[in-house]
Amino acid sequence: MHEEMGSSQCGKVTRVQSSFGYWQAAAIETGEGTWSSPIFSACNRLWSIRLGKHSTIAKSLYFCILPHGHKDRLRCWFLFARPPGKGYKEWPVHDWPPELAGHPWGPSVPLEEIEDYKQAVERGWKQNTLTADGSILLLVHATTLQAVATEIHFKSWSKELKSFMHGKKTEDYLIRDRHGHNIQWHDSTIEPPASDQFPLVILHRQE
Repeated sequence: MHEEMGSSQCGKVTRVQSSFGYWQAAAIETGEGTWSSPIFSACNRLWSIRLGKHSTIAKSLYFCILPHGHKDRLRCWFLFARPPGKGYKEWPVHDWPPELAGHPWGPSVPLEEIEDYKQAVERGWKQNTLTADGSILLLVHATTLQAVATEIHFKSWSKELKSFMHGKKTEDYLIRDRHGHNIQWHDSTIEPPASDQFPLVILHRQE
């Protein structure tokens, strides 16, 4: 997997986070067990992508995001590349249920559609013949954590927190450190966190 930074929104931080996954043919063709990508970072959290079938007779492959060391839910897009010159397919992952926080979530792709995403390589004497090699190229484009209201940064955390909570009730919000651990409210503020806990994330509790 590979991560890039650009210009979009992830909470209140201006950036785009994209991770590229390359699945070899063996992981696609067998459908036996599960296969996971290397761990990658998005929105200051660690994730991986898990691929597999729900059963041996399933007619689809699932591509699930798995959180590591936290229970936050990622809003993102899966972009499946078609062979060169044929574009790509977008799968939004915007509906991760709150009750499944901490569990894998993502789309199940029909096996016949998987055929459209299998990559091709050049073969032949003049290297101008394209032959499907069975691999799949996937980009994960992360936009934000679900239910995120704002991020609080170390340099001016007290001022940012006070400004955000002005006129709001703490019972409507959760506050977590960068590792996904909840922080206890004290009136409308918190005990000073250690620097390695930032950025903090404030989430809507109703989510």
